[in-house]
Amino acid sequence: MTKHPTEEELQNFALGQLPADPKLEAHMHECLACQMAVENYQAIFSSIKSIEQPVFDFDVEQLVLSQLPKSVTLPSRQFIIKTLLLVITVITVVTGILMLMNEVFGQLLDNISLTLLSIILSSTLGIVTYLSSELLNTYRAKMQSLNFY
Repeated sequence: MTKHPTEEELQNFALGQLPADPKLEAHMHECLACQMAVENYQAIFSSIKSIEQPVFDFDVEQLVLSQLPKSVTLPSRQFIIKTLLLVITVITVVTGILMLMNEVFGQLLDNISLTLLSIILSSTLGIVTYLSSELLNTYRAKMQSLNFY
């Protein structure tokens, strides 16, 4: 055989795995260069096995995980439902007050229908509620990131 085995085949032979090709096995026993390569790989593999595994007296995983930023949790379904009910309640109360106070604000609101005014107030209240909750969530996330302990 004139062709030398690949590095992978030499490493497998060094690990005790015999090649499937009998010509390759015969070459390994006859070729001095291949025998030296196998001996080198055996020395490397035995030194790797003799290295002690590091043992820590602390939990590396816990130390690393505690340093990672906390993920921002999305509001729960129950929180969304409560917020939605609160918004609907506030809209209903504001609409009721506007209906009762229609005579007082009559001159001011003559050109705007009560339905249009309710839609405008409801939309404004919804936007303000959403922006306030986003502001609160951002504030909580920033305060959480500042909490190092």
